[in-house]
Amino acid sequence: MSQPSLPIRRSARIIAAAFALCAFALAGPALAQTATQPAPAAQPAQGTVAPNQIPIIVGVLDTQAILNASSAGKSLNTQWDAAMKALNDDMAKKENGLRAQAQQLEAARSGNPPIAPADYATKRKALEQQDIQFQQAFAKNKQAWDGRLNKARESIANAARKAMQDVAKARGLTLILDRAAVPYSPQPWNITDEVMTRLNKALPTVKL
Repeated sequence: MSQPSLPIRRSARIIAAAFALCAFALAGPALAQTATQPAPAAQPAQGTVAPNQIPIIVGVLDTQAILNASSAGKSLNTQWDAAMKALNDDMAKKENGLRAQAQQLEAARSGNPPIAPADYATKRKALEQQDIQFQQAFAKNKQAWDGRLNKARESIANAARKAMQDVAKARGLTLILDRAAVPYSPQPWNITDEVMTRLNKALPTVKL
């Protein structure tokens, strides 16, 4: 009976869509043409700004830092590491127990007198079935933890999106770019610290 490989890797899903390339409209729709005779193209209503006249004021946000370095992100990572360690330790304990039983069975097979072939086959099959059950239970538990992780990350993303929008309004930004998509940008464009401060205040922790 072979020992199953049990690598646990942190979920790589990143909720980048919550932050990527966010544009904030500053003007309402232009008035529609109502005249029956041909007329020039509609002009923006008084107090509105045509889309091609909206100034581009850029902000840059490091979404990876928001997800991992925020207070809620650090809290979530700590809980996740503890949960995965407990899950792995429990599986290792069960596998070690099965391995010890398998070794005892092999010793009985070569003992004097040896265990009957039918008894050996029955006990070996029982150990193999138990091993399969352990692996299936492990996979089911891991899937459940993954679902909880995704839900907690969604909570962080929602709170971070609100913080990002508040910073954008305060600064008058019309476009926010993900830091990963910007090879270079002036430091004043970086709004990560401002968003992080608001996020930490609004969501200091999140439960896994």
